[in-house]
Amino acid sequence: MQDITELKDISTMAKILSVPVSRLYSETRRKGLDTIPMVRIGKYCRFFPPAVIAYFQRQTNEANQ
Repeated sequence: MQDITELKDISTMAKILSVPVSRLYSETRRKGLDTIPMVRIGKYCRFFPPAVIAYFQRQTNEANQ
């Protein structure tokens, strides 16, 4: 299990990825099997950075194939 102290809020995760916060919010609204890995705590989204980075790398690799 991932350490909860490593979870980041949406603005911190956006800075790590160098993307707008709005991009992450749009990713959190997607439905289906291949969605951004996150945890909802009430109305707040929290992210585990290594899992999110791996998610976007998979997205990039699939787009390039």
